[in-house]
Amino acid sequence: MKNVKLLAALVFVLCIGGGVLFSFLLGSHGQDAFGHEAGDIGYLTEYGETDEVMFDLAFDTTFTARVNITSPEEVGYIYSAVNIYEYGERVAHHLIASWSFDEHFPFESNELSLAAGGLKVEGEDEGLLWSTVMHGKHETGTYSLKSSLDLREEGSFQVWNSNYSAPVNEGEPVIYGYGVVEGNMSLYSHLPNRDRFLEWAKDQEKVITFEIMITSDEIEMGNWE
Repeated sequence: MKNVKLLAALVFVLCIGGGVLFSFLLGSHGQDAFGHEAGDIGYLTEYGETDEVMFDLAFDTTFTARVNITSPEEVGYIYSAVNIYEYGERVAHHLIASWSFDEHFPFESNELSLAAGGLKVEGEDEGLLWSTVMHGKHETGTYSLKSSLDLREEGSFQVWNSNYSAPVNEGEPVIYGYGVVEGNMSLYSHLPNRDRFLEWAKDQEKVITFEIMITSDEIEMGNWE
């Protein structure tokens, strides 16, 4: 069964890299038809339903989301990170990917797909091995940036959730997925800002977040918050 899941995960990642077509809805700056509040860069919204099902089948734990970019001329760098919090305090930070663009955000429909999948490892080192993907479609082909992270020593999630509604502002990290390793197992349906997350996280013994940050200029990673 483990081999089947691992094969499915590899096939899915290869499909993304090879050009899986995503179906998206365009939004406008301010607030779109579904009520998503946009920041000065854009907003976080739902992933394509069909692709989300494929991803869920390949992994034990998954997060999926999409960023609609309303100001592509402001996009110079995209960073992806995993953070670990204990009682609302960040205790570990893992930068797992960074993407830079020479001029402006180049992808069609100004959309960026985000996905993270964890494969559970049983036994003495039980925990999750993570793969993440940032994906966009260009007129010359499809482009994706993949990364992996071993978080087995941090334990498995009791509960987890994707974040489907949040404004994306320049230079501000946005959580697109989070899970509770130890805590009271309560979850928000969405996290519109970091203040709400930190207020909630104070009551959780250990939380792991998957985040992105979009900036115009390159930043020092110590300035993630």
